[in-house]
Amino acid sequence: MTVTQSHWRRLNIGIIGGGIGTVFLPSRKYTASTKQRPMIVGGLAAATSLRRAGHSVTVYERSEYTRNAGASISCPANGSKWLAKWGVDISHGQPVSIHKQIRRDIETGEVLDHLDLSDYADRWGHDYYNFYRVDMHRMLWIAATSQGDGEPAVVKMGHTCDFVNVETGQITFSNGITIQHDLVVGADGIGSRIRRCLGFVPERKRATSGCIHCVIKTSEVHRLGLPEMARSDSLEYWGQGLHKIVYSACRGGSVQSLYLFFPLSCADHEEDQENWTEEATYQQALKPYPNLDQRLRTLIAHSFDIRPWRLFEHSPYAMWQLGRTCIMGDAAHPMLPDQSQGACQAIKDAGALGVVFSRDYTFTNDITAGLQLYECVRKPRASRVQAASARARENLSERIGFSTSTDSALYRVENEAQKLTIEEINRYNMSEHIASQADPKYCLEEVAGVVFNDPELGVAAGYEQLIDDIVHTQNAIYETLDGSNFDGRGLLQEDNLMVGLLAPNGYACVVGSLAILSLGGAVVPLAPALLPEEGTYFLRECRSCLLLSAPELQETARAMMQHTDHKGSERIRMVPIATMTGLTREMAFKIDSHLTIARSRPGLVIFTSGTIGPPKGVVLPRAVFDMLAPKTYEHNGVFLSHRVVHWIGGITPLIALAVCGTRIDFLKPSSPPAAFWERIRWKRVTIFFPVPSLMQEMKVYFEQHIRGLPPARRKDYIEGARHIQFMQSSSAMPAPSTLAFWTELRGKAVKVAYASTEAGGVASRTSGHPTLDSSIGKPLPDVEFKLSSDGEILLKSPRMILRYLNNEKAMRAAVDADGFYHTGDLAHKVGSEYIFDGRASTDIIRIDTGYKVLVPPVEHALLSLSYISEASVVPLPDPSVGYRVAAVIRVCEGEEALGKVTLQRIRDDLFATLPAYTIPTALRILSNNELLPRSDSGKLIKRVISDTFFNGPHTEFWDLNEEADTKAHKPWDWAGIQR
Repeated sequence: MTVTQSHWRRLNIGIIGGGIGTVFLPSRKYTASTKQRPMIVGGLAAATSLRRAGHSVTVYERSEYTRNAGASISCPANGSKWLAKWGVDISHGQPVSIHKQIRRDIETGEVLDHLDLSDYADRWGHDYYNFYRVDMHRMLWIAATSQGDGEPAVVKMGHTCDFVNVETGQITFSNGITIQHDLVVGADGIGSRIRRCLGFVPERKRATSGCIHCVIKTSEVHRLGLPEMARSDSLEYWGQGLHKIVYSACRGGSVQSLYLFFPLSCADHEEDQENWTEEATYQQALKPYPNLDQRLRTLIAHSFDIRPWRLFEHSPYAMWQLGRTCIMGDAAHPMLPDQSQGACQAIKDAGALGVVFSRDYTFTNDITAGLQLYECVRKPRASRVQAASARARENLSERIGFSTSTDSALYRVENEAQKLTIEEINRYNMSEHIASQADPKYCLEEVAGVVFNDPELGVAAGYEQLIDDIVHTQNAIYETLDGSNFDGRGLLQEDNLMVGLLAPNGYACVVGSLAILSLGGAVVPLAPALLPEEGTYFLRECRSCLLLSAPELQETARAMMQHTDHKGSERIRMVPIATMTGLTREMAFKIDSHLTIARSRPGLVIFTSGTIGPPKGVVLPRAVFDMLAPKTYEHNGVFLSHRVVHWIGGITPLIALAVCGTRIDFLKPSSPPAAFWERIRWKRVTIFFPVPSLMQEMKVYFEQHIRGLPPARRKDYIEGARHIQFMQSSSAMPAPSTLAFWTELRGKAVKVAYASTEAGGVASRTSGHPTLDSSIGKPLPDVEFKLSSDGEILLKSPRMILRYLNNEKAMRAAVDADGFYHTGDLAHKVGSEYIFDGRASTDIIRIDTGYKVLVPPVEHALLSLSYISEASVVPLPDPSVGYRVAAVIRVCEGEEALGKVTLQRIRDDLFATLPAYTIPTALRILSNNELLPRSDSGKLIKRVISDTFFNGPHTEFWDLNEEADTKAHKPWDWAGIQR
């Protein structure tokens, strides 16, 4: 297996050119003598596309000043759909939506031809936008640099590129700075320096016409008494051939833009170089049009920002890329403006780069091949648009849109096969085109043998690599331990089989765990953040003399080793886990029946305190790694492993799925909800095991940050959620409102599982759409349940606890005479389903007056309120009643001002759904920087909440002497034992 061709990795990308020189910022000074260049949207579009593909992007811009310049810029659907795909907030660009194209006589204004585009957005899924250039640039600046999907791009001003080593990606700037990048994108416009570094100087010639552009405020149009000339949704062409004026609105209709085209012979200046600072007069603008419609003449005479635009024709370039460097936009395909496709083609270049170097492919490890694919796909398309723009220069019938008006007397094209049509330009699917041209070996879904994928760390491996790494780790263990530690079969002796594992959620954990298990050992996973004395305590409890460590945690492991040396304990040896070792030999495999290891042999030790008491070592059998219901976990599924692996809910599904053929994507534990949604958006994940608190956080994030996205962008997240085939939640009972959200979003139910460490993981699970709140379904086939007289769940399973480490007394107390384990959890049975009532020690609040409050229904009711995103209910000591029902809550961001959420309001809102005696009488609202304490499994540590969150002045109490009788009583409001 070649590692460099098997996975996606984050690239460090440098983009030369951002078009900063045209943004208006009042704090900047502009002098007419300062050289300037036109706005380039490609650089910031590429930054937006590539950051959202997961890369680190820096944009280098030579300009140190800014100013307002330019007229309108068109962005039809083939460009606007990419803005939507990237999640760009179009409102920052203040566009006008074009609903018609009109041809007029240049002398009279008479309408000659009309193209109705009123159904354009419905037909093509996206608007035809017209932006003021500076607004479009500002919109892309915000999209590239603000918080959102991916790492925000960095823009560095005052960096003029002198040279790029196209093979190495090293950039040298005129200020003496040299910077290295994995990929360099030249978006530096028509005079591109990067293009010269690729080794060629373009051939070009002056176009047959010149241009002057200007703008006028719509308010000025009205002041001039010409309200009929204030355009809002039309793109108008006055004239024909080389004599024409393009007139349209932009900036939300507040600015009118004019492009004046005329034969080159009418131009006052014949310079052969671009000069972006030159100004023109309105007299120069009007000179080519002696018989111009008087209304247009008046508008031009009162316009501002009047500037000439010298037009050049460029033949298609021979190449766009070499080594680690490419060009895009005007640097790659300068085109005449007559198809209004300059910006769109730059946006599509940016989109292509984002797709090629996305997580769907592995071109990040073969950048040259990726750039070759980019050129293969984009160069022919852009060249075709270049040619069509040149034809439309002299014949407006070639213009996209008008080219389909075959019933018009004005219609004439030289070659029907060469013309561009709305249908062809908007139906084209570039992503599919890229997929069809990509070598299958670079397609992540098609990479042979890739099973373990960690994009953040750049790790990918298949089973061949896994077995090789396991063998390397096995050999290291044999070399480290004395032979007396092994029996005649090479397995660890029964009295010395527990091995520490210091590894995070990731590939190293899989290698280390399977290496230990393959030698007959029991895995003792340790938290990566343990202090040395904590780690050595756990290892001594296990009587372990060996610690396997992931490469990135070897310093922590050495600290533990040193701590044991100082304490005079038996020495613990450390073995590094082998990961991504080079495959140096062909490997032949066979099954040795003599090495079959009993399922009942210890295989896992989990240290757990639950939510109360000191840590206890729970010894579990190897059977704990068996996964039931195999049809659920098909070999072509993708499991998102995101839990800590020193918790049973993290390590058992990871190892069990790893050995049954399921592909595994890793995500760092405690990642924010946005990171989970991004993984889901990729539409790879098919198996997902979130705890209830994560489900609730993701629900809140969706409502606050995703639901309001443009439909096309929001659709990606919804489709990703529906791509999940098996979604299961355990460790606590999800609120009904949370389950309802996910069920509606996915179109299928979330399975709720009852699980615990001592039970060996999942013991029962719902199936289908649950009909009863708080249902934990039925026991799994290898589990037997029974309920005590008090409603406690007792269970028995071949996966359950074998013993507590060094604590026989605790083990005797934990099981009954028939070998059933006392869970300490309460439930009742309805039909064949078990209904979870809570934890006996923490989920029942007993009030001296005889009331017994079940906590879960109260928490669920609180979470059903639209303004609450997190809630916990705990018993709060009160001498007058024994305990109060106390709630600590977090108010939804942007939902309500903190001052509007009071205990009175909450009690009023809960009165309709809860018995009065269960409604909270104490309230604490969390501030933004306060977090509720949780165990590694996501369970709330309620004893800490009760002890620490209600002591300060921010707690609100309800007067218990005040009767809550202002409303009519419901039956059982006081449980039939009213005072």
